[in-house]
Amino acid sequence: MGYGNCVLTLETPENAETIGEAGLTYNDAQDLMEKLQRLVLDGAMIGDYRRRAQVRIGERYNWESVVDQYENLFAQMAELPLPQSGLS
Repeated sequence: MGYGNCVLTLETPENAETIGEAGLTYNDAQDLMEKLQRLVLDGAMIGDYRRRAQVRIGERYNWESVVDQYENLFAQMAELPLPQSGLS
């Protein structure tokens, strides 16, 4: 996703959470085949998912965001005030 690829992944809770609306999931071999055919026939759809993937990665999975989420989690677990998010 970070390289701007069109993502097609097995539908598991973890994968679905990661890709959100920035890719496609499939349930079985038949579903995979149908979705691959749709993508092959519609190049614009591939471009759209590529753009969505890069945006999602930039917003949700950059190091600053990940570190902020961990700091908030640890502060909550330790019952401490939440730290300031990100760099100023």
